Amino acid sequence: MLTERIPLSVRGDYLGRLLSVADGRDRWGGMPPADGARYRAELPALLARLGDRESLGWFLSETGLEEERDGSHALALQTLRDAVRTGYPSVKAVDRLSVRLVKDGEWDEAAHVLTLALGMPIPLDSMREKLAKRLTRCRKQLAPRQISATDGPEPEPEIDTTVVDSEDLAQLIPQLTVRSLIAGQNTPLAGGRWNIAVGWRDPAGKFDVDASVLLLADSGKIRSEADFVFYNQRATPDRTVVHHGEQTIGLSDEVHEQLTIDLAALPLTVVRIVIAASIDQSDFSGVDGLHLRADRSDVSPDAGGQPNLAAPVRFALPRLGVERAVLLAELYRRDGGWRLRSIGQGYADGLAGIARDFGVHV
Repeated sequence: MLTERIPLSVRGDYLGRLLSVADGRDRWGGMPPADGARYRAELPALLARLGDRESLGWFLSETGLEEERDGSHALALQTLRDAVRTGYPSVKAVDRLSVRLVKDGEWDEAAHVLTLALGMPIPLDSMREKLAKRLTRCRKQLAPRQISATDGPEPEPEIDTTVVDSEDLAQLIPQLTVRSLIAGQNTPLAGGRWNIAVGWRDPAGKFDVDASVLLLADSGKIRSEADFVFYNQRATPDRTVVHHGEQTIGLSDEVHEQLTIDLAALPLTVVRIVIAASIDQSDFSGVDGLHLRADRSDVSPDAGGQPNLAAPVRFALPRLGVERAVLLAELYRRDGGWRLRSIGQGYADGLAGIARDFGVHV
């Protein structure tokens, strides 16, 4: 692999550019999408095998920040913690992680993370001052913890923030490395409950994108109108599919429509699930960053000994044109399990066109 041939002393300087090329975002060109997705998926294992903590810390930091922007907060929290455990998290990763820990009242862990960060080079004095103030706040929260002699000492919280040995670096690689798809690809899914985020960038708040779900029978059509979940019908009667509405992620310019689909609880008469996005009073030509992301939200049943089946899935669409609706992906039964296929098919006649195709009376 090209990364392995780059000297350690300069590897960090090149990783950002290589990832840009892998993602097709570099002005000088990009890898074929399938090769780029494979490079990103294999990179953390390679860095761990090479014992390159600095690059692995940077990669996990960037991955955690991207997961947070995508709305996968629980996954982002774990990835950012793993970045800290390499001993080389980015300053921005520490900033975001410590904000989350303080918000959750995890003062001990926040203080540990901030102390580590303040021992690292921080180019901006303003950032150093901000982290130092946050650490002071954590210490003030921890100081009043007084336990009487009769009560005995308060046990220390168990916080896994150890900087691991080089031979254990591979354990830091998230088993749930994101699977990035291009249109037409498919991947297996573990059973259980999945959170689906349909996201886009909208710093000016100009676009109102709506996500919808259709549950289909063998006929390729809905069984009844109850199988159409959208902004005017937020859940199926059994709540196996729930539409949670729109969320803006933190202070970023990304917006998400959030859905939950419980694959394990779906009746056997549902053999296929279509996920769509539509836009009212406009089209998708001005919408940037449209994507779908699926994250498994429960831990049982297990993935049948194959943890990759529970790994997140992401499908980033290219910029669309005059389409007012788009089929994003479908989930379908195959050989006793489920698979997800990315689609990306646009409809000029909006959500009504998609609904008609799948048997909804409009």
